[in-house]
Amino acid sequence: LYLRKSLESYTGLADKGVDEEILIATYAEFAKVAAAHKEKTGIYGIPQGILRRWLRRYVNGTIFRIGRLNFDIAESDRDYEIGGHILKKGEPCISVHVPEDGRLYEDACEQAYAEARNVFEKCFSMKPCFFVCYSWLLSPWLADVLPEDSLIVRFQKKYKIVSFDKSPGDMLTHIYPVTYAEVATKPVDEYSEDTTLRRKTKE
Repeated sequence: LYLRKSLESYTGLADKGVDEEILIATYAEFAKVAAAHKEKTGIYGIPQGILRRWLRRYVNGTIFRIGRLNFDIAESDRDYEIGGHILKKGEPCISVHVPEDGRLYEDACEQAYAEARNVFEKCFSMKPCFFVCYSWLLSPWLADVLPEDSLIVRFQKKYKIVSFDKSPGDMLTHIYPVTYAEVATKPVDEYSEDTTLRRKTKE
């Protein structure tokens, strides 16, 4: 069903000039989600909840996998001042997401930003392109506990932090293989310390 509906957006995006290579990389997300579901349950499928909401972006043709990063056409949630330009609340911007399938090498991220600018300017007349990011990877706490040359810290430095949520739930579900429900009930001493980040998080 997801793939069939996505054919409509695929055709429209191809007509706009989005490269086939980008579209194939983008829609590969369905295979990743279905494979992960099979690993847990024994059958292919799309899980309920957050992943179904997440995949609607692919069906609607608003998100793209370009190199190392995902770029989602969104509306600004507030007024921003970015590089001397003003992005008003409600105006179009690009929401950046970080897939969990590789390291955040700086040159790979820079290449992804450059390619994304080209796609959104050429195919969607978005110029200038404003990149915003809502991610646990931007938590100021990470810069305090990780070394200066950490790839996460380097990724953070590309952004100006304007606000952050201090609750640990979202961060814990990315650092550890736990669900939101488990975060609320799992005793702290059961969290592992097998990486520097996990040890610091547990502390």
